[in-house]
Amino acid sequence: MNKVDWKLYSLLGENAENVELYLGKPDHISSFDASTGAAVYYTKEYFYYGKGIIFEFLVHFGKTFRPTPSQTKLKLNKITISSKDKSKPESDSYLSEILKGIYLDTKYTKEEIESFVLEFENKGIKVNIRTNENQELINVTLTAIPEKQFLLNQLKIEQKTILIPQYKLETKWQSQAHTWEVTGLYYLDSKDILVSISSDSNLKLWSFDSSNCQKTFQEPTKWKPGLSYVATTNSENKILVGNKAGEVVLWDLDTLKLGRFVLGKKQDAVSKIILIEDKMILASVLHSYLYAYSIPEKKVLYKIKGDLAFNFFPFAVHRGKKELINGNNQNIYNLEDGKKIGKLPESLGYIYRIIEIDFSSDEKTLCIVTDEKIILVDYESKQLILEEKIRRGIGFDNPVKMKFILNDKQILIAGMGFLKLFDINSRQTIFEVEDFEFGTRSLTFIESKNLILIGSWEGRILGFDSRTGKKVKIWGGHKELVYSVAVYNDKSLFLSGDCDGYIYYWDRETRNLVQFHKIHNSAITSIEILPAGLILTGSWDKKVKLSDLSGQILWEAERAEWIYKLYWVESKQSVLVSTKAGNICLLNLDQTIIYEIQLDYNQSYPSDFDSLAYCNSIGQFAYVHKKSIQIHDIYTGEKLSEFKPPLEITRMSFSPDGGKLFLSDYSGNIHCMNKNTGEIVSILRGHTDRISHFSFYEDWMVTTGREEKVFLWNWKNLEFLATADHSAGGVSPVAILDKSQILCGGKDSNLVLRKIILNEEVV
Repeated sequence: MNKVDWKLYSLLGENAENVELYLGKPDHISSFDASTGAAVYYTKEYFYYGKGIIFEFLVHFGKTFRPTPSQTKLKLNKITISSKDKSKPESDSYLSEILKGIYLDTKYTKEEIESFVLEFENKGIKVNIRTNENQELINVTLTAIPEKQFLLNQLKIEQKTILIPQYKLETKWQSQAHTWEVTGLYYLDSKDILVSISSDSNLKLWSFDSSNCQKTFQEPTKWKPGLSYVATTNSENKILVGNKAGEVVLWDLDTLKLGRFVLGKKQDAVSKIILIEDKMILASVLHSYLYAYSIPEKKVLYKIKGDLAFNFFPFAVHRGKKELINGNNQNIYNLEDGKKIGKLPESLGYIYRIIEIDFSSDEKTLCIVTDEKIILVDYESKQLILEEKIRRGIGFDNPVKMKFILNDKQILIAGMGFLKLFDINSRQTIFEVEDFEFGTRSLTFIESKNLILIGSWEGRILGFDSRTGKKVKIWGGHKELVYSVAVYNDKSLFLSGDCDGYIYYWDRETRNLVQFHKIHNSAITSIEILPAGLILTGSWDKKVKLSDLSGQILWEAERAEWIYKLYWVESKQSVLVSTKAGNICLLNLDQTIIYEIQLDYNQSYPSDFDSLAYCNSIGQFAYVHKKSIQIHDIYTGEKLSEFKPPLEITRMSFSPDGGKLFLSDYSGNIHCMNKNTGEIVSILRGHTDRISHFSFYEDWMVTTGREEKVFLWNWKNLEFLATADHSAGGVSPVAILDKSQILCGGKDSNLVLRKIILNEEVV
């Protein structure tokens, strides 16, 4: 009995060259080209009469932009498998199993066929099955289901690798922050724990000293609405949390039990919460009402209409006078029954768009924050004390947060990219920080630690020293993508670089964030650790820098364009650099260019310049230009050889011994090429999209790429060892710490440490 021809399914979504590598040249080709002013629709069919197979390829791209090679590549869209075609004597039926237990020219019941169809759909493949009058299977058409592509990718990986993995990759630690804005912060003093909530529906508990997330909890409701506000209670271990369903949740941080208060039918985000003597909750809901909710009676006592135009609903309570101020309309209400009793006086001047409003702790001063200024009012006399202009980020709905601190002597103000500390008595700004790009979504102050905490728009928590304004702590790791990783020489630290130009230094054993330094002004694309322990980095800010562990810049050089790749050449005490402009040069530390190669940008793609590879053991480097691999001597820059592989290369790396070149194509296949002859000796199949990084350690190789996977191989015997899911985001830097751990970077601020263990299923 023939085995299942799994390679057919792995070819779905592949380009024509890969199909020909497997099946050879087709017996016949037909094509169709439909072109409009805006798009190109092109199909090609490959007929394999001797195998009973027809492949249909498709490419569809716009004409209004310059397409990349991946966009103009014909991708396999449909597979048709048939019994012998009587009209073509040279044809034959497909002899292998189509899927396990399914054969052509075999009788099947209607129920069995329906089962086959369901089985295919559960693997991400749409199937059309035709039978003859004898219920014999004569024709099957397979098409990838776009919305189930992840299922098909998994099938392809399973079928391509075939063997049971020898190892497993288990997640040991990850630095991932909230995946959306941090909308509330609370410090649990007795346990030295920081609590954060987010629009991603998660509540996280952070170890304060280590900056590591200890636990994550999610709203246990079916809908899981995002969390929008945190308010304190009279118990340190209990907090009130507002969500985006218009509810207030009482969250016990010890038992994790919840009490839920439904304010109204309007399902919108709770903007602010104030608890009155454990008896009444005041909570404003965006585009809705300000609700007074009785906890003992479990009902709404009254509600005050807000302004539906604004994405903020600020209010303040004067407990002594039992008055409530609605920031939307500046009206004053009786706290007990919600009846209007007055309005902020016109003597304060015209106040438009109150974003935040609150009383000082002694309730003598009212602080009003608007689009442009901060206003302090003596509440007893309703007289203006102070007006101070503030800088606010562009955007109609960018919030500003404020807080009285240090016995009402100072005011914190934070908004879109700025943090300001203002002294009320001297009327002077103590400091103003413009150190973060994204807007403030929550603000708190821990007096015992002299620390100002900001919950940011992109999911991190930033800590600033209240005496200097310097950023000293970060919870949640990097901002957005992690672009590069490296292991320090003594392996006590691992380093990671992000899209904001920071290098983070992590303790390998505890995974604590030891320190972080701003090295560049844009994404750090490469990190190299020199033998002496210095750190070489390249960035999109067009600079190459050499720094030490303290973050001090010891040397830097600027190139004409983005730095794509760099390598330290120890024997020459120099740096091999490639840039977006197609320039490759060997740069001495005295700023002397030893030699340089300028590629023709018009006849190549930027990804070619990103494929620069260097091998220290043989003193050679390689790059791609005009679809050819160029190999050069590192000492002289002289070209040694040139090969034209039968594929378009997206990334390339030497093996540690220099004998092999590993090449990735647009479909993620890894082609192992003999460096001396240019012969493709093997193809490693597993990835389903292009590879972004190779990493080597002894006889192991780790590969990561655009799809959500990381793979472990033996580069010497080309065996597949393990795979695991991974958050990619197009860029997935990777480093092997040793044969027990690997480090991967990815999207959503994600830095993941994985443990390598033996697979007990292997016999």
